Amino acid sequence: MASPIRYSPVEKRELQATSKCPDWNFDWKCTNGNYPCADSSVSDVTALGNNEYQITFNFNADNCADISNLGELKVIGLDSPNGGTDLLFSRNSNKVTDMDPCHWSATFVIYGEADGDSVCTPSFQVQYDWFSGAGVSTSEQSSWKYAGSYDYLVGCNGDNQNHSNADFPQYCWPVSAEASSSSSSTTSTTSTTSTTSTTSTTPTTSTTTTKKG
Repeated sequence: MASPIRYSPVEKRELQATSKCPDWNFDWKCTNGNYPCADSSVSDVTALGNNEYQITFNFNADNCADISNLGELKVIGLDSPNGGTDLLFSRNSNKVTDMDPCHWSATFVIYGEADGDSVCTPSFQVQYDWFSGAGVSTSEQSSWKYAGSYDYLVGCNGDNQNHSNADFPQYCWPVSAEASSSSSSTTSTTSTTSTTSTTSTTPTTSTTTTKKG
């Protein structure tokens, strides 16, 4: 006998993200700090309902050591129904992937941050730890000109000369475009080269990229 329960697909709507603060100088923090400058973009924004959004965060850095020298890479400080951390690479947690540490994308779910007629990504951080962890190589440590550990910050604040206190902007989309339905979701990252949790990609043409210098 057929089940009386009918399942219908949950509506999901892809949204276009743009920078909340495009006029800020995002070179300021990295050029005055001891870590490589980088660019970011956000693509594939999907409204899941209940103020939950799935986004893909795309990262491109100027300089990185070889992957064998990386101990851990993670996104932290997330305002997400799936927890505050998305672990992308970790030797101590046995999450070792054949990723490009300078160029990668991660997909995860966030709670949207209201900003007038828009919804924005909340602030979060990208954290690198080089030359530490179980079985890590230190082959490039002596020639590495930056700190062994550092964070990139997503945010929109700074001084009266438009010097940003963050490395990347928050990204926003119209609040009226949000889908009213909801769905269950999980934090995940994607890969084009293996079944692991990170990938090296080039942001799609539908993204808004914050360029350095």
